[in-house]
Amino acid sequence: MRQLAWAGSARTDYLLLLGRIAADDRDAAERLAEGIETMADALAAAASGHRGRVPGTYEKSARHPRFTLAYALTDEATVTILRVVPE
Repeated sequence: MRQLAWAGSARTDYLLLLGRIAADDRDAAERLAEGIETMADALAAAASGHRGRVPGTYEKSARHPRFTLAYALTDEATVTILRVVPE
C-alpha cells in the first residue's frame, strides 16, 4: 500500500467544497467527506483511474456524490491527491 499525501490545493478544494455544501445540508457534506476520504484511501491501496487532463496525472471519478480526485504517483510509495473537483 502506498502512502497517501494531500497537496495544499487539494486540501483547500476539499475544505471549501465541504463548507459550501454544509451551509445548506450538513448531512450531505458529511456523506461527501466520507466518499472523498474512502476514495483517497482506496487509491493508496490500489491506484486506479484514468490518465488525467494534465500530463503526469490521473483522475478517479465518483458518480454519487459526483466528484473527481486528480492525483499523481509522486514516487513508488506515494499517491498525492492534487485537486478535488466537484461535478
